[in-house]
Amino acid sequence: MSNHLSQDQFAIYIAGRATDAEKRHVAECAACGAEFDRFRNAVSSFRSVIRDRVDARIASNTPAVTPSLMRRTAGIPKWRWALAAAVALAFILIPLLTSGRKAQTVVKSVAIEADPDALMRAVNLHLSRTVPQPMERMMALIPNDESINESGGVQ
Repeated sequence: MSNHLSQDQFAIYIAGRATDAEKRHVAECAACGAEFDRFRNAVSSFRSVIRDRVDARIASNTPAVTPSLMRRTAGIPKWRWALAAAVALAFILIPLLTSGRKAQTVVKSVAIEADPDALMRAVNLHLSRTVPQPMERMMALIPNDESINESGGVQ
């Protein structure tokens, strides 16, 4: 090669995908060799500056686990861990225990599908609800006008 490497050829050479002719040209041509040396020195300087800054940042930071944090986690009473485990177990078991009730509603819906009058009654019941069906059990806890006494009722 009598001409110097183009920018694309030089980028390919730096990436390590150069042909044998391009490698020979960089080794023999003083201008291309000097350009490659300048690039290699710039990358080397950049790498060393970045490493120095990272090392300085790591040295200036406090450790991630402080002794006070270790004391706080080590001093948690065992009953708190037991309470946390019991709450987690409750969250797992409640859906499993309530899934049996869903099977009963499926049987009722099959019976409704067979009888058109029962289906219409179920639709009318659903449309006349003032609260969603899962909330109906909670309505028993809310006092109504009949349960409030004048002398000591709910205020």
